[in-house]
Amino acid sequence: MRSFIVLILIVGLLGCSSEVKMKGAPVSVSGKVSQSGQPFGGMVMTFHPLGDGHVREFPVHKDGTFNGELVSGTYAYYVAKPIVPGAAQALRKLPPKYFEADLSRTVTVELGQQLSIALD
Repeated sequence: MRSFIVLILIVGLLGCSSEVKMKGAPVSVSGKVSQSGQPFGGMVMTFHPLGDGHVREFPVHKDGTFNGELVSGTYAYYVAKPIVPGAAQALRKLPPKYFEADLSRTVTVELGQQLSIALD
């Protein structure tokens, strides 16, 4: 019985140790978020891949800029949450559609490309 329990623990630990591997090499991404032509920040933007890649979240600074790494491809995006005091009030002014992923609202990520996201 004791050896059976040890065997179960070993199998369980081995099954949990697998690494998640990227489906492609990540590229550096930078971008700017705006609303009505003005920089819009203080929140987290979530990028959900429509093909290769992984879901990633990037903080958007007060000046509307963000940066990070994504696998090249197409991503749906949405606003996840505020990250600075006072941002929650500004986020309440956004239409609800920006708080969920939508396949008609996407960006294409390629090496060296600057993303521009307008929340209008």
